[in-house]
Amino acid sequence: MKHEKPCIFLSYSGKSADPGLIKKVVSLIKAHVMGLGWTVLDAMGPGLGSIRERVEETLWRADACVIEATTAVPNVMFEAGFARALG
Repeated sequence: MKHEKPCIFLSYSGKSADPGLIKKVVSLIKAHVMGLGWTVLDAMGPGLGSIRERVEETLWRADACVIEATTAVPNVMFEAGFARALG
């Protein structure tokens, strides 16, 4: 889906060896993307519906994905596969 400004989906999990570091990295990525005037799509934020529904909706809306996969967490792998399937 093309937008006036790119919409970037972030996929990450706090289930890593260093959750504080991941939180910091995700925060930096969000700040940089928003600094470009682009939209950050983060299914972990507040929203209606189940997390699965929010993930699927945001992936459908995304122009690109940034995936943090230092730990092979099932939900992140699902999001990567879903994004890949969408092309």
